Amino acid sequence: MRVNRSIDASQSCPLDSNASKTLNAFDASHASNARYLPSDPLRVDAGVFEWHASRPRTVEIHYDLEFDALAARLGAHGARRADDVFVHVVNASASAGGVLGPQGAGPNFDGGLISLCACNHGMRASLDACDWPGRWVAGFTTYSGMFGHQQYLRYLMRVGEAYASQHELVSALVHSGRADVVDAKDASRHASGDVWRIKPGSASDAATGRWRATTYCRPVIGHAHREDVDDETWHKDIEYVDQHGRRAALLVGDPRWSFVWNQPFICKTDPGPLRGHRRVSVTALLKHLRASAVAT
Repeated sequence: MRVNRSIDASQSCPLDSNASKTLNAFDASHASNARYLPSDPLRVDAGVFEWHASRPRTVEIHYDLEFDALAARLGAHGARRADDVFVHVVNASASAGGVLGPQGAGPNFDGGLISLCACNHGMRASLDACDWPGRWVAGFTTYSGMFGHQQYLRYLMRVGEAYASQHELVSALVHSGRADVVDAKDASRHASGDVWRIKPGSASDAATGRWRATTYCRPVIGHAHREDVDDETWHKDIEYVDQHGRRAALLVGDPRWSFVWNQPFICKTDPGPLRGHRRVSVTALLKHLRASAVAT
């Protein structure tokens, strides 16, 4: 089991003055292919997006809802039956008491937002960033003996924001007053972080080098994608390109439609191995979920 660790702030990789200037001078022309938000967070019309300068900070992620409460919330508040849900497996651990724990860097639940900016590169590259807002993502535990060959729902989110690179992601979070979210998810400080800060001295290259690993601070040693000083696994999180030339979009959930389970309350009716990801409807997802024995 991997332990979620952080290091002292003095060892972190802060934004230097040049990097801050780059963020302040962020070219809004990148907005057309960098950050996308639905004009109506509860309804997405194809091709209609607008730039939001800020996001409400009073909404929190919903934790450990039982199945009936989840179904009622999705049914009562506008989740359309045909909405796409991208289903995948997450790395998770289970304690003796059944509590589901984190393992790996994606998804990340810190900072009051669910983010999926590391791991699952192929799934995230299956759509352009502009096509992700309004889609749902669901993560289940692995089909293994650790979970009694049952698959539990670990998280569910409706994508509220999508970005083309870490440069755009960090810029947008800082500009919208959410620098604390960057701090909470900072991979140079936290072993499960999935946000990369611009490396001091590389700010001038951030716009042109936003898909180069050398532009960003390295993750802390012990990070899920940097086990030791020579481990460059994390480069894939920055530089990934699929066979069609598409890059992996960076996804942030709308907290009003973000759900996390630390308890194994909801499970699949048809557990089994899953490679890659599947794309189903909200209706199909709910039909294949039930309350687990723990929740009854």
